[in-house]
Amino acid sequence: MEMEQLDLPPVAFPLLMRLRRRDDVSQEDLVDDFLVDKGTVARTLANLEDAGLVSREVDPDDRRIKRVSVTDRGREVAGDLRAVARRWDGKLMEGFSDEERAELMDYLARMKDNAKRHWHDESAEDDRREK
Repeated sequence: MEMEQLDLPPVAFPLLMRLRRRDDVSQEDLVDDFLVDKGTVARTLANLEDAGLVSREVDPDDRRIKRVSVTDRGREVAGDLRAVARRWDGKLMEGFSDEERAELMDYLARMKDNAKRHWHDESAEDDRREK
């Protein structure tokens, strides 16, 4: 199975993979994890929900929060998509030594941490400007 077969946007793949590892999270948690705006997450989750891959429910303790969980079908599809991703990883990493792969993953993790830090700094500054 390929992502295109599901007719879902590219951002759906990492969201579904994240939910497969740990679900029952809020939409806001996903916004923070992926550094995308609330609208993108909401639209993508609506698409995933329409496809039967996730469910969203209002949090019983705070009705402003929507909790997101992956469905059984979503877990199955995510497993298929993960296999596709592994094949692509193998193709993209051809010719890299184990050491080079480890270095690359370290660099990418550091870049992600930098992006998150700056995203949150800029978001906080935007919030202050709006007040």
